[in-house]
Amino acid sequence: MPTSKRRISITLPEQMAVYLKKISLRDDVSQTSTIIAMLEEMLAIEEDGYWNARAEAVEKKNKGWLTHQQFWKGLL
Repeated sequence: MPTSKRRISITLPEQMAVYLKKISLRDDVSQTSTIIAMLEEMLAIEEDGYWNARAEAVEKKNKGWLTHQQFWKGLL
């Protein structure tokens, strides 16, 4: 049966393959499910890094912090 999911083929170093198998057996899931979970976590970390860099760039442009009163005075 055809699948809508994209397939990739990877070659793992022996130690990594053994470690992956142990984790999969421990969690009682397939090695594919283990890899997918790890990739999802890694992509979330990458996304956090991207947004953190964007936030730091905005902070550098900021000329200073406003007090609570200054902020609300500017809005009203």
